[in-house]
Amino acid sequence: MDELQQLAALLEQFSAAETQQQQQFVEQCREWQASIDGLFDTVEAWLQPLAERGLVTLQKTPHVAISDGWPVETSPFISHSLTVSLAHRSVTLLPVVMGSNGQTVVRIDGLTSDRHGSVSLVRMPASADWHWRKERGAQEAQSTLLTPQFLALQLQGLIPKPRGMA
Repeated sequence: MDELQQLAALLEQFSAAETQQQQQFVEQCREWQASIDGLFDTVEAWLQPLAERGLVTLQKTPHVAISDGWPVETSPFISHSLTVSLAHRSVTLLPVVMGSNGQTVVRIDGLTSDRHGSVSLVRMPASADWHWRKERGAQEAQSTLLTPQFLALQLQGLIPKPRGMA
């Protein structure tokens, strides 16, 4: 095999690997978006009885996750944010750019940092479960399976106590 044939073979291998890698990334982006849609559908279903009674409002808005490597103009991470409003407070679930190996992370804004630290929801690839992850500085992150009861407990912390109640 002469050098030109060897170069052609190397370029074909490179092109095939690039195509496969791009297809894998596109599939991971679809899974990222589907997992976020599934999470939001689940949270909405959990809170729907409260929304029907006018106790909470739920609002989805378009959202593009960005990072240093993915500015808004080129980010493939297009989804929604979900805002839960109750007792004159709001909590917003904001998807962030897909993590390593397809990890899905949704940042939670609106919880007081002294009580919660940095809070996010995390789902690892090949898992259907979402975990509530709380980080407080140098301490190791705490992770708890997200359930309707656990979410309700976290949202209860937003509601101010009426005067005269302990």
